Amino acid sequence: MTTTSIADPEEPVGISDPVVEVSEATATDEDDNYTYTQYEKVTKTTVTEIVKETDVVTNAIAPKADVVFIIDHTGSMSDQIEAVKDNIKDFVSGLDAHNVGVRLGLIDYEDSSDVNYIDFSGSRFTTDTDAFIQALEAITIRGGFEEPTTPLTYIASSGDYDWSTDADAKRFAILITDEDFDYYSAGVPSLESTIQALQAAGISTTVIGETYLQDEFTSLVNATGGIFVDIDSDFAQVLSNDILTWIVETIEEGRLLKVVTETYDFYIEVVAVPKAISSVDEATPISVKEDDNTPETATITITDSEQLPKTGSQSNAMLSVAGIISLALVSGLVGFKNKIKK
Repeated sequence: MTTTSIADPEEPVGISDPVVEVSEATATDEDDNYTYTQYEKVTKTTVTEIVKETDVVTNAIAPKADVVFIIDHTGSMSDQIEAVKDNIKDFVSGLDAHNVGVRLGLIDYEDSSDVNYIDFSGSRFTTDTDAFIQALEAITIRGGFEEPTTPLTYIASSGDYDWSTDADAKRFAILITDEDFDYYSAGVPSLESTIQALQAAGISTTVIGETYLQDEFTSLVNATGGIFVDIDSDFAQVLSNDILTWIVETIEEGRLLKVVTETYDFYIEVVAVPKAISSVDEATPISVKEDDNTPETATITITDSEQLPKTGSQSNAMLSVAGIISLALVSGLVGFKNKIKK
């Protein structure tokens, strides 16, 4: 029997030494002639192998992805928001085709005082693409300053954000903006502290932005395992190819699988022991013929002397008398028959 599960990321890749467990049991039974003893022994051997998911031909466990879109809602972003809305269903379908279960989250922002963390029926995530599209359509275009470190830090450090805690789930953030980082508001997190928070939370972050601003985001995407994508690219290609491929490869490269193989050997032995034979001999028949040649049978039971009570006991005396009487009756019967024949 073989089972596959998600391994601890810290476990070393390789095959463990076999672990052998032995269990034994004994049971007894009987019938009129035999006493039976059944002995059972089961030997279980377990071998555990830790493998990279990319080394496995098929995904034994469907991976999961929580993907948060963090979208700049300032005046120049209306076309990009519309492009996300138009292509999000193909993006989700592409993940489904790779056996990846996805939950979508959405944030729209400008400065740190105007950030909207969208709620989907009590959760920050949804599997309903129609609900996600409705949330995109509800975004109001306004503002002129962008402080993305605020929502990025929030998703990494706030207990309010209900990321999946399943071992087979990965976390992704996709920042879409045509500007870099502003720090006009008081208390805006620095880029360095934001990166540290994202790393601690295990959130891989990709930026879709202007190519002339790519250097501003290099440290963010490199430190968290993301990529940078040109915002002026075809969004159908961006989502269904670049972003989708990044998510799938990140999931597969980042996961270790634990493959546990168990084999069983069974040994069963049954021993039948005959029960002791009674020391009383079988009855000895004596045949006596009548005149019409029809036999009549009298039976005498002879008992081994060692089975009799000790000499001198009352039981011994009674048995002796009974024996004499029995012999006398038989002798008389024989004599009586002889007389008739004469």
